[in-house]
Amino acid sequence: MNDTDRYYELLQQLEAARSQGRYPQALALSLEALQCLPALVRWCIKEVGRWDIPAVPPIAYACQYLAALQRRDEIERVRALIASIPQLSDWLEEIDGAFEGADLMSRVEQHLRQHPGSLQKNMGRELGVDGRDVSNLLLYARQIGVIRREAEGKTYRLYFQESPLATANLHGIHPVSGAQQSSTGSRPSGCAIAFLVVLANGLQGILGK
Repeated sequence: MNDTDRYYELLQQLEAARSQGRYPQALALSLEALQCLPALVRWCIKEVGRWDIPAVPPIAYACQYLAALQRRDEIERVRALIASIPQLSDWLEEIDGAFEGADLMSRVEQHLRQHPGSLQKNMGRELGVDGRDVSNLLLYARQIGVIRREAEGKTYRLYFQESPLATANLHGIHPVSGAQQSSTGSRPSGCAIAFLVVLANGLQGILGK
């Protein structure tokens, strides 16, 4: 199977994992899918004349989960890969935002270690940041297993908990020579490309790209 078809297959598995609450697997699938991007970009340029897929869910999901895990090492690897593909340069801002998210998560961890059971509705004020930024980060932190919450009226009490993913040897991302690198990959099936376009457009609003 060539990398373009593999990317399509991984996207399907990624969305299935998320819909079924298998978030650690979703992270692993995101990281694997990123390695297929150079071939996908090359194929798109060859067949369409330009890169025209508006959203790349594996980048967005990987950034969110890695920020929640404070995995700055893996975020840096993702950045190096994407920086090697000029057509994806617009995504560098999103990746840089993941470093900011990791910094915010570090503050969340420190706060919850000192004040376990803090109310989610008060976290933004207590940290001196926009509450919406904290809420979005906490969503992914809870999914990936570093935040536990207990219902308290209309809000939640939050507790930080260790996750093996915070120190595990995750599936690494390594830079490649980008979309100009030669490839023998063939054209993905028509249904694969249709799925990519529909999924990308459908997730664009959700992921903020």
